[in-house]
Order: sequence, then C-alpha cells, then structure tokens
Amino acid sequence: MKRAILAVLAAAALAASSGLRGQEAPPQGNPGGPPPHGAPGGGMPPAPDPAGFFQAQAMRAMDEKGSLLLEMGKPAEAVVALKDVYTLDVPVQSPMFELKVHVIGSLAKAYLAAGQKAQAIDTLKKALAEVPPGSPAEAAAWLEAGTVYKKAGMPDEALKAFDKSIELSKKLAAGGLHPPPPGSAQGPRSSPGGPPPGGDRP
Repeated sequence: MKRAILAVLAAAALAASSGLRGQEAPPQGNPGGPPPHGAPGGGMPPAPDPAGFFQAQAMRAMDEKGSLLLEMGKPAEAVVALKDVYTLDVPVQSPMFELKVHVIGSLAKAYLAAGQKAQAIDTLKKALAEVPPGSPAEAAAWLEAGTVYKKAGMPDEALKAFDKSIELSKKLAAGGLHPPPPGSAQGPRSSPGGPPPGGDRP
C-alpha cells in the first residue's frame, strides 16, 4: 500500500512538473504548416523535467530504504538514510515538494522508532513551517503530522492534524485554494492559523 502511494505521489509530481515546464516556453513548432510528427497544436509535446524525475526516484528509494531498515530493527540507520532527503534541493513551490514532505514524515517515524520523540515532533514542526500555505504539500504535512502524533501516543494532536489535512484537502479538491505562483512574494508561512499540534513552531 505504501509503495502504491509513493508511486502515485511521484507520478503526479512528475506530471505536474512536466506541465509547468511546458507552459514556460510555448513550442516553436512550424507556425505556417502542419504540426511536426503529428503533435497536437504544433511543436513537440513538453519533455519531462529530468532533474525532477531523478529527484522523485531518489526520494522513493530513500523511503524504501528507510522502511526496510525499520523492518530489520535498525531505526538509527533508518534515520541516517532518511535524513538524506534534506540534501535534495526541491523548491517549496515545486509539485515534487509534496513527495519530499512524505519522506520527511517517514524520517519523523524513524525518530520515533529510535526513541527520539522530541526530534520526531521537531522534524514535523519544521516541515509545517516550510510548506506554502494552502498547498497540497501543506495537506500532506498535516497528514504526516497526524500519523506521527498517533504513533507517539498524542491522540488529541493527531485528531487536530487529521482535521486540518481533511479540511485543506477538501478545499483543494473543490478548487477553493490557489497556492501562490513560483517567484511570488509570498514565501513559506510564518503563522498559518496558529501553531501546529504539539506546541509552538521553533
């Protein structure tokens, strides 16, 4: 089930990334004649972003490695493997950031398995502080937070986080929220409707 979710996240992020890349520069094509190679609307279809593809592949591999190490009873090694996600420079406005948030959630779970509850909670707080408000990445971050709080024996905080993820996901599905475009003045939020469950943001 987890592998399927990761695959869907990666595929969706790559598709969105390819679409955004295609919008940056319209295909030059052949304005006075038929579209080359039968491509609709003239020009070639947008090529996928190779950097985004390899970032997604790396994050999936990190998550799988961390999961396997946890199954092998090696939580400290899982933490080291999953912390590698921070070496990937994924812009917060990129569709790929949602996948990064998922791997950060896995890191928080690995911290819990290693008996480092405070570090797990701090990892979630930092992720929530970085995601753009009203974005799919924020909905994913609240979902990860709820899962970790549940495993940490913090049911009240878990319920609040799940409620935030549900509410935001419904708004996104209805088209009621539009994250700021890349390069806009609005960066990561500083206070999106109060602190995350479990205490104030660092």
